[in-house]
Amino acid sequence: MLKIGMPAPDFIGESNQGKILLKDYIGKKNIILFFYPKDGTTICTQQLLDAEVAYEEYKRLDTEILGCNQDSLESHQQFAQKNGLTFSLISDPNMKIANAYEVGTLAEYPDFVDRTVYIIDFDGVISYAVKGNPSTEELIHAIESTRA
Repeated sequence: MLKIGMPAPDFIGESNQGKILLKDYIGKKNIILFFYPKDGTTICTQQLLDAEVAYEEYKRLDTEILGCNQDSLESHQQFAQKNGLTFSLISDPNMKIANAYEVGTLAEYPDFVDRTVYIIDFDGVISYAVKGNPSTEELIHAIESTRA
């Protein structure tokens, strides 16, 4: 897992909303980067629905949400449409992005990324790094702390 204070690894990824280039956000927005195991599973769905509910608040904090896992673009399209997700879901089939961010895999499902959340600040630096499913309040507090 990457440490707070490290530069965020640059990446280019294909998402359900088109090509995502991390460098396009640097200097403009914070990014919450959710690595989640699988489209459509109970905890993953709830995690991303919680992010969608808070999306307007994140936008007010100049923060973009990106989801990322190994699922296909087609899976991401269906998952986003079914659940009303309006932020981008990046397909990382070879786990190149996950590996760059030192995100492990699940012991019981080694083809699935481990649930990990990073916040990348305006300067492209990791300002928050947690395994698991942090609350919206915790993420907002972390973003606000970087702005102080």
